[in-house]
Amino acid sequence: MGLLDTFKDNMRRMVENGGRQLLRELASLSNDPKLAMNTVYEGHQREVLLNWWPKLTNEDKKFLLAKVWINNMSNAYYGYDWWLPLFEDTGYFSNVGIEKPTEEISLYRAIEPEPIYIKGMSWTTDIDIAKLVVQKKGEANIYEAKVKPEHLLATVRCQILNEEETAHHLFVEYIVDYSKLNLEGIKEWSEVKC
Repeated sequence: MGLLDTFKDNMRRMVENGGRQLLRELASLSNDPKLAMNTVYEGHQREVLLNWWPKLTNEDKKFLLAKVWINNMSNAYYGYDWWLPLFEDTGYFSNVGIEKPTEEISLYRAIEPEPIYIKGMSWTTDIDIAKLVVQKKGEANIYEAKVKPEHLLATVRCQILNEEETAHHLFVEYIVDYSKLNLEGIKEWSEVKC
């Protein structure tokens, strides 16, 4: 690598690392929560959301909570308990126009067969999306749960890349209060083994 290439690489790294901090500082100075959220790197959106939370209207809370949820690569990474008070504060909402069901519904989840993961918050009614997740992860099973309406926190539009990561599949994600799920009531879906 020549001197010019080394310089360019070092400048790129400095901008990436320092740029994220600068964006956080700019977001903290903003008077607009949506602008602040759009300013920061996705990994810092949770922090911005918490800073703004007490000042937000319920509609803004719903909008920004959905945005941060969708942008997080793994919502389990920070622990599901981080999310629950925020969803409970807003009450059920949907950014796709789905009314809260009045009866128990069947939901599916594709995940590693560990109890801590099986009782997650992200579920779908679309078995084909669960199959796609299994194809992407490889080491995953599909689970089915019957979920009561009072345990649904939100429905949001999400996307998943196909196995080649060339096409997006849009789907509705049902966000569930995992603490209300009974592990014994979650069954491995065995009609197909992907």
